[in-house]
Amino acid sequence: MPERHVVYRWLSALGILLLLVVLVTGIVTLVQWSQQMKQQMATLTKTAEQSAQDARRAAEEAVRSSAAAEQARTDSRAAEAARTDALRQKSAAESLAADATLEAQTARAEVDKIRREREQEMGRLQQALDRIVDTRRTAFGLVMNLPESALRFDFNSSSLRPEARETLSRIAGILMTSDNFGLAVHGHTDDIGSDSYNQQLSQRRAEAVKDYMVSAGIDPNIVSIKGYGKASPLAAGRDDAARAKNRRVEIALTDSTIQYKGEAISN
Repeated sequence: MPERHVVYRWLSALGILLLLVVLVTGIVTLVQWSQQMKQQMATLTKTAEQSAQDARRAAEEAVRSSAAAEQARTDSRAAEAARTDALRQKSAAESLAADATLEAQTARAEVDKIRREREQEMGRLQQALDRIVDTRRTAFGLVMNLPESALRFDFNSSSLRPEARETLSRIAGILMTSDNFGLAVHGHTDDIGSDSYNQQLSQRRAEAVKDYMVSAGIDPNIVSIKGYGKASPLAAGRDDAARAKNRRVEIALTDSTIQYKGEAISN
């Protein structure tokens, strides 16, 4: 009996030992499985997070792409509108340029016509005046030379003689048949006497001619005067013939400047 109890005790111990071994093995296996599950969960979590990040980046990129596409469409529409506006402006500018060219050509033709008419008028005046006094054509207009024989003054006098008034009346009558001109009356003397004396005398004589022309009907606003004294002789020399030519009054007739559509026309 005692041996049987010993066997039972050993069997019991062995069973308990086997049970412990099985239990420990199960626990170890469970721990290993738990660790593997944790690793798998960590891997899955990391993969899920990466996928979520990738999804967010893809969504953000999609939003940016959509915004870029919309901006591109907007820019395209703006560019097309700008192109259309530029073409419209170009067409308008070309139309304005064509109109301006036509207007300039028309104005030039009218200017040339007016210039020819004024040239003919100056030629007519020269022919008429040349029958009264010596008249020459210059780059600035007509110059009427009234020598002492045509416009005589008494010695040291600026008073006009009756025959001088008659000559000036005839000149004024011809000038009043035209318009758009200016007159400059220049007095000259010979070389006898001082510069100051001759300058004052020539100024007074030029003024006397202007006053009479105005009284004959010439507009005073178109007449200017200047005395040159002996500073601008017509003939060289100091003999009586030269001095007689230098004692004179000159009346310069210049075609007035005409404003026609912004362009100055002068003779």
